[in-house]
Amino acid sequence: MSSQTKHTVFVHDWIFHIWGAESVFFDLIQTHTQHAVQEKIYTLFSDLESIEVDGYTYEIVTALPRWLNNIFVRWSRPYTWSNILASFFSSLFSSLLDYRNLIVWYPQLCRLLRRQIFADQPGHIVISSFAATKNIIPYWAAYRSYQVTLYLHSPNQYIRANHDEYVAKFSRWQKKIFGVLVPYLRRWDSKPRHYDTVITNSRYTASLAHQYYQLDHITVQYPTLDPAFDAHNNTKTSQNRHATKNYFVYIGRLTSFVREVDKIIQLCNHAQVPLIVMWSGPDETHLKSLAWPTVTFVWRVTDVKQKINILQHARWLINLAKESCGIATMEAIALGVPVFGYAEWGSVELVWPEQWLLVTSKDKESLEKWFWEFMKRFG
Repeated sequence: MSSQTKHTVFVHDWIFHIWGAESVFFDLIQTHTQHAVQEKIYTLFSDLESIEVDGYTYEIVTALPRWLNNIFVRWSRPYTWSNILASFFSSLFSSLLDYRNLIVWYPQLCRLLRRQIFADQPGHIVISSFAATKNIIPYWAAYRSYQVTLYLHSPNQYIRANHDEYVAKFSRWQKKIFGVLVPYLRRWDSKPRHYDTVITNSRYTASLAHQYYQLDHITVQYPTLDPAFDAHNNTKTSQNRHATKNYFVYIGRLTSFVREVDKIIQLCNHAQVPLIVMWSGPDETHLKSLAWPTVTFVWRVTDVKQKINILQHARWLINLAKESCGIATMEAIALGVPVFGYAEWGSVELVWPEQWLLVTSKDKESLEKWFWEFMKRFG
């Protein structure tokens, strides 16, 4: 292998907001980087042209031409318009050009990205995937001159384990279109591909990797928390935390789908309990419209000290998502903050029932019942 083909390239599904999966991806870069000038980040979609990781700047290459990529960037952001007509067209274009709609084109986008990656002639491809980019590796490749490391955060839950919950919230025409697409996308997603190293973020994800993709010899590697959390670990407990205040906190993407942020907001509305919603996402405008004055939205908190300050003084964390591994839940546990969560998936590996409460149903009556029980138990 020539010296030109020995560098590493890094692949992630999309880089639009820096959430938990992106933080893990940056850790992977720091682990595998050689700081070679050829090293780049490849992604289906991004609002950035480059990003700095550990003091080194990486160019970001998107599957779509940059001008087309930027159209999706423009209409995937929440906007507030004072003019009613402008607001109508903004909502229309935002729904049509929401980056989540690119799921229709995942096979084609992965093919485009693959061509760019292979033209770069890498010696090592490090893939971080929770949706699609695990499939950039051609399934027919019997002999390769490159190594592949896959860190699987989760299979594509739109077409896998969360499929029914997504469909339940679709409109009629969305259900029809999705019903046609899903079998095709599942066949594409299920094609066998060879990875030299497979890592998952939980035992639960490892079981899905075996079930859907017949992947074995998997290493489970839980995400690492920012070192700043270590300074607080074991110094505060849920029974004795300094200056605890009477509010819930939610940390994560603002979406009404599997993360159930709409249900979280409505629970806190009706209980008249203050809620701090930390981060942003494609459904931000809609979710803000549901919130009562007791709900405070804090946009992208990138400073870890600010994040710790908000979380450590919270009385509770609330997280109703089906998560393969919840980093926010891990952070709350490190700070001794009680978790009101959902009793499925990776959360079960992280949370102990005698210290936190996991609900088994997300219907309105069950949530309200357990919500009050949780506040009594950990109030």
